[in-house]
Amino acid sequence: MKTMRTLFILLLIAIVSCNTKNNKPASYKLQADTTKYYPIEQFIREQIQYVDLRNFTIYQVTQKDNKTDSVILSKDAFIDWANKVLAMGLYAETMAGHYKESVFNDQTTGSITLHYAKVEASSGIQYVDVLLDASGTQVKRLFLKALTVQNDTTITEQLSWKANKSAVLSNSATTTNGYQNNSTQLITWNEIQK
Repeated sequence: MKTMRTLFILLLIAIVSCNTKNNKPASYKLQADTTKYYPIEQFIREQIQYVDLRNFTIYQVTQKDNKTDSVILSKDAFIDWANKVLAMGLYAETMAGHYKESVFNDQTTGSITLHYAKVEASSGIQYVDVLLDASGTQVKRLFLKALTVQNDTTITEQLSWKANKSAVLSNSATTTNGYQNNSTQLITWNEIQK
């Protein structure tokens, strides 16, 4: 009986060990980034075209050093401003491999949020949030944060773009000795200000 039990256990071990797969890869290979990044550049260009094709009055409100200034912008001045936003590097090909995407459905705002976060800490765009409508076809808002270090100064830029309505660009420059300079530009073209 004892021999039979021992034989059965050995047979069971042999069967299990023969069916176990080797889960170790022969060599680790870096996988290509196959994430399909939202075409942020295309969205900004469409917004420029949207404003350019209409006769909106475009307002710019600037706050700096506790002072507020407002002006009416020409379409050309708006386009120049929006092109500076594009120059921040909102191109899918520059994001590939450097950003991790996460997607979530925010039922409180009725939005699908695409969040792109920089994988490695360095200068440049730190994150981008694209809020789409519930169907996932129309951009409602775009948020981004960029960081630049120049000598002893760290510059943080934050953009909030409300589709077909307005955009806000905030800049904060901080030196290593604590000096800080902040400014905010609000551009509106299809929105009534209160």
